[in-house]
Amino acid sequence: ADEVLLKLTDLSLDDVLEGFRVVVMCEKGERDHDKLKELLQGDVAVCIGAFPHGDFEDSTLEILNKHKAEFVSIADKPVTALYVTCKVLSLYELYNDIS
Repeated sequence: ADEVLLKLTDLSLDDVLEGFRVVVMCEKGERDHDKLKELLQGDVAVCIGAFPHGDFEDSTLEILNKHKAEFVSIADKPVTALYVTCKVLSLYELYNDIS
């Protein structure tokens, strides 16, 4: 195909998040369905914490805080990153009327 499907760039996390509403999915985040619905509308960058143990590094948290990231959870217990990714994509599609 003539269409580029994947492009590698040399951007920092700070560069990637520029211009987006930033939502961080993590088990310590606020669990509020209405807030998540509002956050997942429009141009949004969703970061999914996928750690076998531990949490985001301090330098990453500084960047997320600089971009006024909202920390949200979708479950009362730890779930897999695959589950969170599937749920977020499904909700984004639903909230933005994409079909």
